[in-house]
Amino acid sequence: MEPTPHTPLAGRRILLAVDAGPEAFEAPALARALIRAGATVQIAARPEVEAWVRTLTLEAVSRGPVAHSADELRRGGFQAELVIAHPVGPDLLALAAAGREVDAASAALLRSPRRLISLARGLPDHPWVRAHAEALAEVSAVLGPGAAIEALVEAAAAAFPPRDLEGARVLVTAGPTREHLDPVRFISNPSTGKMGYALAAACAARGASVLLVSGPTALPCPAGVRRLEVVSAAELAGAVQAHEEGVDLFIATAAVGDYRPAAAAPQKIKKGEGPMQLTLERTPDVLREFSERARALPRPPILVGFAAETEEVEAYGRQKLASKGVDLIVANEVSGAQGAFGRDDNAVWLVSEAGSRPLPRASKGALAHQILDEVAPLVAARAKEPA
Repeated sequence: MEPTPHTPLAGRRILLAVDAGPEAFEAPALARALIRAGATVQIAARPEVEAWVRTLTLEAVSRGPVAHSADELRRGGFQAELVIAHPVGPDLLALAAAGREVDAASAALLRSPRRLISLARGLPDHPWVRAHAEALAEVSAVLGPGAAIEALVEAAAAAFPPRDLEGARVLVTAGPTREHLDPVRFISNPSTGKMGYALAAACAARGASVLLVSGPTALPCPAGVRRLEVVSAAELAGAVQAHEEGVDLFIATAAVGDYRPAAAAPQKIKKGEGPMQLTLERTPDVLREFSERARALPRPPILVGFAAETEEVEAYGRQKLASKGVDLIVANEVSGAQGAFGRDDNAVWLVSEAGSRPLPRASKGALAHQILDEVAPLVAARAKEPA
């Protein structure tokens, strides 16, 4: 398996922590896949793993000794950049959560600065399990139960993004907007901001200086990102215009409401008899207005827009590419059980003047890097153009 373009594993040092259980059989195949992707792999296994896969097999695959005790791991001196724990059953999870180093696998989880947790099949979808696993996973989202080897290698690669946006200034919009009818009611949409926040985090990881203009969400601000919170479409438009100077890349993921009440009541509207009529007016078209201003610049920024569609996703994405005057449209389906709103994963179309291509369903974090794989070369090329 080749490493993904945005996160090669060449030269990376990975410690594979193996728990006992049926999925321990997968450890040799996972180690081989990581090595083929360019990594150096050492294995730390709980002593009970021997009942599932022979130590000699693990040593042959990893081309080195397998550590079973915390002392063996310490004496080995392997300086891991990432620990992949696969599988993680209830005993190992409980040991790590309690901070107990009773064997090499539990010690590996507690000593590594970066961890990728792959939960064992059969673990219950319980808040305790999820909370403790996420507390241990400092880099990637927790995978599983039953994550595929390909997904583990991809997640490992995502822990080492390239610095191809070093020095770039990026402005990202994310989340929904709210247009108030009165102080307690508003018009909005189901956007949670997850895709925009993932893109902001990915840009920061790739070296950019990132300002995130966010509508109301429950998400924490990504590490290394500056956040400015807004509520309405007008506030979002104003924030974008106030901070657009010198931007190299603008990514508009916010689900901006197209209409607002022509007049908002200063006090709560009381329920009356019969229907109530609302007069709505258009909100600012943030992306198109930014695009129009950008065209007047000697060296305009790269512009990326999102299209939230319920049908003919690629076709409507192409229409939006032309109407908004942007470099790339990321078009996605937002209706139905597999729709983008609120999910941790998504499937999208990348639409540009060069053509369209689908990105298959993946975590929004992984998709963010795949989108930036497309965008980062455009930013670099634009930077070389004469101002």
